[in-house]
Amino acid sequence: MNGVMGRPQLHRQDIILSRSADQSVGFRWYKTDGTTKTLVDLTYAIATVRFESLTGEVWSEFDARIYDDSLISIETDSVFFSGPEWASRTTGAWSVHVELFSKITQVAGGYLYLS
Repeated sequence: MNGVMGRPQLHRQDIILSRSADQSVGFRWYKTDGTTKTLVDLTYAIATVRFESLTGEVWSEFDARIYDDSLISIETDSVFFSGPEWASRTTGAWSVHVELFSKITQVAGGYLYLS
């Protein structure tokens, strides 16, 4: 998914992830001044993914992959959700925070559905 992301608007996207497949969800972070869309340079950035319950209990937190073209990718493999703690988890929330030059910004998030 490509989306215009930057303050004051947070990119919201609900995602469905399979418990038994390798998968990735990716997006690029853009900032806009209202007329011009500019890709954010993520050369020195760290992106962190958080999966959590709808009440805020953190289920998992891990690094997202950032590619040279500023693509942020959330990647899970076929065994990521195989632990017993995931058996009862079907609906939650996800978010991505980017740390760039000591500033942390939530750039995306939404509901998480596990199938």
